[in-house]
Amino acid sequence: MRRVLRIVLVILLLLLIYVAVGTFLFPVWWYPILVEHHLSFAYVVDGFAGAARIYYLAFFQTLIIVLTVVLVSRTHMSKKLRTWTASVWKGTTFFWMSAALGMFLLILIIVGASGLDERTREDRDLEVRLEQARLNMNKLDAEIEKSQEEAKRLVPLTIPTNFLYLDKDAADSLYGQYEPDLVPALVMEELQESSELKGKISINDYITTEAGKKELSSKMTEYRSVVKNPERKLKDLVIYLYDKNKFITFRDIQPKSETLAELDKAIRMLEQKHELKVDAAKLQTARAKFLSQELELTESQLRALKGLTLVEGTWVVSIQNGTLTLDRPFVDVVPNSPKCEVQIRTSDISPRDLEIISKLPTKSMHLSVFGNALMGVTDTSRTVLLKPVAIW
Repeated sequence: MRRVLRIVLVILLLLLIYVAVGTFLFPVWWYPILVEHHLSFAYVVDGFAGAARIYYLAFFQTLIIVLTVVLVSRTHMSKKLRTWTASVWKGTTFFWMSAALGMFLLILIIVGASGLDERTREDRDLEVRLEQARLNMNKLDAEIEKSQEEAKRLVPLTIPTNFLYLDKDAADSLYGQYEPDLVPALVMEELQESSELKGKISINDYITTEAGKKELSSKMTEYRSVVKNPERKLKDLVIYLYDKNKFITFRDIQPKSETLAELDKAIRMLEQKHELKVDAAKLQTARAKFLSQELELTESQLRALKGLTLVEGTWVVSIQNGTLTLDRPFVDVVPNSPKCEVQIRTSDISPRDLEIISKLPTKSMHLSVFGNALMGVTDTSRTVLLKPVAIW
């Protein structure tokens, strides 16, 4: 029984030594156990595995100790050591020594545990920041994936569209200018999406083969042989230019500020649900404050604006002296926002569409206008004049 008790005491002392040393050498790992009282089998196993990875030299250290013991056992000191250890093990000295060592180790553990909070604060703060960074990265990845999916849905003219206005000569002219690059690009995209190639080989690798060259040439000949009306030409042209970033697009600016998003939501509820009116001037001032970064970016883009442009959103429509005018601010509900203006002759619009426009109760329409920007904003003018190629 005494032998069993001695073995138990040795095991307890070894555990105390392990904890005492750990609180000083590995405070970050011991903090959850001793301070937060978080203990699980998986956490302990992970800790031992980490220690094993770090102290892979422990084997060699143990080997050195064993060799030292063997060497000592062959000297005259071995008999004295055996006599002393036997007397300690069998006598009461062992228990007193165990008690003294145990008390010393407990004091070490208490001292070590009391300082864990201070000694691990920087590491714990770093872990929190790293975890937050990981969460932010996951959130950013999700937002990027979502924006990519939304971008696919926002590609203009990918669905059948009713054109309010189409300058057929301008559409034919643009198509003719881009046709040498447009046709191969469209055919290659069609080939890449085919069931035979999808997920197996890239289109660039395929068209270097004899079969690929032959199929590409055949598809291009087939595409060019099909008679296309101006609407079809414009559709293919706009999709190609959009994919190649050949024109700039302006849409409704989505507020990045959560406060502004909540403000817009509250205003919609007040106006739609409770039929209350909000002070327009104060609302514009508040929105301008929250949208300052978006306004600066839009301003810089509009000052350098030229060439093909697509503007989408809600336009104010007016008809006067045989001219239909479309006006749209680039940033909604802010004071002195730059605006886009489009003018076309009413004679270029079908009588049916004119009748519908004249009966609009709000005199506004959600439209996409594709055309050439004649002039960006300047110090003296806040209006961008857009010469339309198509309106839908």
